[in-house]
Amino acid sequence: GDIAFFGHGNFPDALVHYKRAVEAGHPLEFLLVMAARALKHNFPEEAGHFLNFALEAGEKKALLPRGRLYFCAGEFDRAQDCLTQAAEYDPTSGEAHFLLGSVFWMAGNFAQSVVSFERAAELKFPNALARLAMAYCFNDQPDRAEVCVELSIQAGDPDARITRVQFWTERNAPGDFARAEADLREMLSEAPEKPVIYHSLGVICRETGRLTEAL
Repeated sequence: GDIAFFGHGNFPDALVHYKRAVEAGHPLEFLLVMAARALKHNFPEEAGHFLNFALEAGEKKALLPRGRLYFCAGEFDRAQDCLTQAAEYDPTSGEAHFLLGSVFWMAGNFAQSVVSFERAAELKFPNALARLAMAYCFNDQPDRAEVCVELSIQAGDPDARITRVQFWTERNAPGDFARAEADLREMLSEAPEKPVIYHSLGVICRETGRLTEAL
């Protein structure tokens, strides 16, 4: 099975045979299939080998999954390079723009993250509006952030409500902490297993001087 294959110590030797198959005219798409199978069984390193080889052979469809892998591994410079090329190769890929925006966000480049998240939102990629709202917020565009938060709520983005709480907490206008806490406690009653809710409640308690509750 796949698990035995990917976990086998002779994987590098097996990859040599795959390379020969490609050189003999086998379609490059099978490398993407093999990479997906490797990821399915939690072998990201092996998946990376398949994707690297696909890119070396000129398969541009490998740019997005390779960029995604780099992003998940925290290799943001490499992720940015791959995802920039992926977005150029397929400008209609909402995921490419979304991940690129996330890379810029992690680097603190909020202006550039706005550009990428705007494109992802135009393409209706899930959670793009929520991420765009916070990018606006950290890019000193609170009015746009507030509008975007509400659009995210209306669109049903999975992270919309927690994003609204984070926006209120970051903006800290009169009444924002109270609104955020009320919303968080309602969310907690609905989904008590989500750590991000507890974290956000802790932040509010800390910022409002309730250190014992924050702990």
